[in-house]
Formats: sequence, structure tokens, C-alpha cells
Amino acid sequence: MKQLTVEIVKNIESHATKYPVTSEFRINEFPNLYARKNQNAISLIFRAEAAGNRIVKKIGAITDSIDLLNQRLLRLYNEVAYLKGETSAPLTLSAFITLYFIPHSEINHRDHKGMLSRLRIIAPAFGPLADRPITEITKFDCIQLIERLRKRGVSPNTLNKYRYALQAIFRLAVEMELIERNPVSKIKKERVSNILDRVLRGEELKYFIIFSSKYSNPYAGGALLFLLFTGMRAMEALTMKWSYLSPDKSYIDLPLTKSGKPRRVQLNNSAKAVLEHLETLRMNDYVFFSNATNGHISYPRNALNWVCDQLSKKGVLNGHLTLHSLRHSFATNLIEATGSLYVTQIALGHSSSAVTERYTHLSNQHINDSVLQLDTTFNYSR
Repeated sequence: MKQLTVEIVKNIESHATKYPVTSEFRINEFPNLYARKNQNAISLIFRAEAAGNRIVKKIGAITDSIDLLNQRLLRLYNEVAYLKGETSAPLTLSAFITLYFIPHSEINHRDHKGMLSRLRIIAPAFGPLADRPITEITKFDCIQLIERLRKRGVSPNTLNKYRYALQAIFRLAVEMELIERNPVSKIKKERVSNILDRVLRGEELKYFIIFSSKYSNPYAGGALLFLLFTGMRAMEALTMKWSYLSPDKSYIDLPLTKSGKPRRVQLNNSAKAVLEHLETLRMNDYVFFSNATNGHISYPRNALNWVCDQLSKKGVLNGHLTLHSLRHSFATNLIEATGSLYVTQIALGHSSSAVTERYTHLSNQHINDSVLQLDTTFNYSR
């Protein structure tokens, strides 16, 4: 198949000058490919009909990476060939991931960068599976693949993330009706201890907030504070855009969450204060901007390590901290403040209160104070 080149893209750009804004013209070198002239960009549009299906998809802008545009174009040509029954060679697992899953993840997965990272780690363990038709891969093949990953000595939690990536690949194959069942869905997850009682309280909480606000990179330090003040999952917050915020900054509308559904996050004044400061430093549409990528920060690990070092020097660090500890801290402090498991469940975006219970770790003092309140009810003395 002919591919886009720098010269072809320049010719498209030059040709577009002859057309008014919002018009569309065909690119003669490529069947089914059109260019649409918009106000600020020129987009490439793929149009085709196959087996009664009308396919109209935007490939991207001509300013996008040519390799990425060619990858998407190849995927669409293969999709048309598949629908027409013209595909001569069987679709292998490796080809399916390249042609279909990666472009699909780019559009639909909230942590596409994380997914790509997992795929790069998993790929060497595929072995012969990479060249096997995706229709022939069984549950046993997937179990063996997971065992090969297990022998690398990764943690159960990390192994579950790899399993999730594999499950997502085959889920798309099921949706495309290439296979009938997902061979990964019935494989048991690794057992992970859900007993996490790491919660910031007292002096540790106080100085965590102080040191986070003093960190040299305001986006990374602000991310730590925002995660603590909202209880949001790390990737939900770090990939957040200014356009998700309500005009008065009282809530955030997340278009995609871990559950695959949108949800609204209500903001307290502490979280609003973080946003108001970062808005004065705004560089692009991402709230937590990264100078390195001109996108969003991926994980404020250096900031968290620095804050923990300062807490240790202060003598108030009570144990190992992770970003997820901040979510537990938010949940526990919220339920102690409100006494409502349901409110905490909604604030965390959980579908079940049973999950929320694992995030709340009431202090002995709080439990004691709550129990003492019953004295007014019993009114007993001797």
C-alpha cells in the first residue's frame, strides 16, 4: 500500500489553498482518502463502503506524525478488506495489536501511555503467539503467557495490570466479532492484599501539605495536593484538562474513568485553591503540565520522594507513602468528617460500598468518640 510522505503532505497543504474553509477534496494518490480544510488545520478523512457499512473516520491532521497517520490509514484499509472478505492472510496477534488495538486504545483508553508501556513489556513474552492467528489463541496459551511474565518476578499487582492489558486486546477482538470469547476473562486475577491502612493524619498530614506546596515544580507539587484534596485516581487527575472544569471550578466532569463511564467530581476549597494557582501558570489544556513532553506529567515520583524525605527529616514520616495512600487518606478523613459511607462512596466514584470500605481506616480515637456518644442514649450509671 502506498504511504504518506513529507512531500505528499506538503502537496496536500499547497492544494488546500485553492479551497475555502470547511470544504473537502479528494487525494488522488490514495483511494478513499480526503482532505478537509478547517479554520486552523487540514484534516485527513477516510471514506469507504464495505459489506453495507459506511466508514467515515478522521485519521488526523496533516501536522500529526506521518508514521502515526500511515498506521491509522493501514488499519482502515485492512478493516475494509476484512469487511469485504478480501483479507488473504490470517490476522495474527501481533498484527491485530498494531493495526487495531493500539489505534483503538489511543482514542478510547484513558491511560494510553500506560497501556503502550505495558504492551512493550509484554511483547517479548509473546514468543510464538505473536505470529499465531488471533482466532487460534486459547485460554491455555494466555495462562502460559502470564506464567512467563510471572517468572520475571513482578508483583501480583503488576501482573494483574498485564492481565488487564491482555484482556483489553481480546475484548476488542470480540467486539469486532473476530473471536467469540475472550480467552483471558476467565483467568483468575492474582491475589492482592487490599488491607491498606496507610493514612495521613495529624502532624504528618500537616507537613505533607506544607512540603508539597513548596516543591520546586509547581505542577508536580500541585498534583500531590490535588490528589489528597480530591481522592481522585492518579491517572484521572494527571490527565485532567482545564476544559473538564465547570466555569466556577466547583466540579470536574471526567469523560472517562476506570469503570469506562463518565463521572462528576465535586471540589472543596482546598482543591480549588490548587487550581487557581496553577491557572496562573497555564501552558496548555492539561492542568498538570509537563515541560518535558509539552503534555501532562506522567507520575510525580520525584516530588513524592522529596516530600517523604522532608517528612523523614522532620521526624513525622510514619511509613511508606504512595500516590494511592493519598486516595485512602481522602476517603478516611471524609468518612470521619461526615460519618457517611455513601457520601464517601460517591466521592470516590465507587460502584459498591464494599469497595469503599477497603479505603476507609477509622482511627481508634474516632471509633472511641463515636462509641462514647451512645452514653447519652443508654444513660446508665451505677
